[in-house]
Amino acid sequence: MSAPTLKLRSAGVWLRRQQVLLHRGAEDDFWTLPGGTVEPGERSDQALCREIAEELGIDDARAVRLLWFAESRFSYLGRRYHEIGFYWLLDAPERVWPNDGGEFTVLEPRIIFRWVALDDLAAWPIKPAFLVAGLAALPPTAVYLQVDE
Repeated sequence: MSAPTLKLRSAGVWLRRQQVLLHRGAEDDFWTLPGGTVEPGERSDQALCREIAEELGIDDARAVRLLWFAESRFSYLGRRYHEIGFYWLLDAPERVWPNDGGEFTVLEPRIIFRWVALDDLAAWPIKPAFLVAGLAALPPTAVYLQVDE
């Protein structure tokens, strides 16, 4: 078996009206927080804001504080990954969203977004799994996690 691929990812917890913004790839059967790869030399908070600008066209988002720092080991599309994840509380001015209450795309048609009620998270396939409970009660300080899925 080959060694896992190491990946650095930064993701954002964007809350509004007791909902959180989730996204998934068009080919995926699970949801996760919006964000993406941290590029070499880039800070994780800057990477998150860049990804939000690229995927949603929002240039004024900002990472407020780090919630979780998670090492996750998982399989995806037949490959093993070891992901180092930075999960930030995200803030941006309120917006009008397309299909508010359902799935929508913005700039990248293969990335699907949806606002999901915090009370309904247990009914959604969300990865990493710690987010289901974690999003319902955000930690007051950054928490380090190790996740094997």
